[in-house]
Amino acid sequence: RDGFRRQNSTDSVNIARIEVIRGPNALLYGVGNFGGVVNYLIKMPEKTAGGSLTASYGSYDFMRTTLDYTTPIGDKVGFRVSGAVQDTNDYTQYAKENHFFVAPVIVLKPWANTEILIDTEFGKQNRQGIGFQNLRAVPSGYVNDAAGYDGSFITAPGQDPKTFRWSGPDTYNDSEAYNFEVKLTQKIMDNLNFSTGFNPSSFKYDQLDVAASLQK
Repeated sequence: RDGFRRQNSTDSVNIARIEVIRGPNALLYGVGNFGGVVNYLIKMPEKTAGGSLTASYGSYDFMRTTLDYTTPIGDKVGFRVSGAVQDTNDYTQYAKENHFFVAPVIVLKPWANTEILIDTEFGKQNRQGIGFQNLRAVPSGYVNDAAGYDGSFITAPGQDPKTFRWSGPDTYNDSEAYNFEVKLTQKIMDNLNFSTGFNPSSFKYDQLDVAASLQK
């Protein structure tokens, strides 16, 4: 994310574009992957004020509201804030998800050719009904892989195996993510910039899950 390794993100409402860096250039970031690096770049403050507010409603009581607003503050400061609130059910039993996310950004230009970026993110997410759906006789590489439905050897009477969840309603995953970035960019000459930054982040979660298997 903006050249820094990132473990988790709650929402993509503040993402402006995604770069896929392949070949030798990929060695500039992270742990040095020869196969390539995916770099997420955020929405930056703009020179003119503007914004958007959206609301969506869809299947399984999907509800989502997003906010994106940018404005200059004088000649040397730019501000932008992006945020999202989402709540949705699922086609499977007990599965629900809701989250909150906000990401304010400040850009300071105290001198000519000097830019200071202050970028923050905070998000909370709650997922319910994350446990297993069925008991399978055919092993599958994924917990709820659709290819494993036909391998289920115990089916609850009167239940649809594609929606039924054996693990019950009590499983959950609650998470909280935080990210803070400060970056200084100094233009030295045309096509040559010096950039340095500091980016601490944290991700913590509380989870209750259940697993079941029969072995011989």
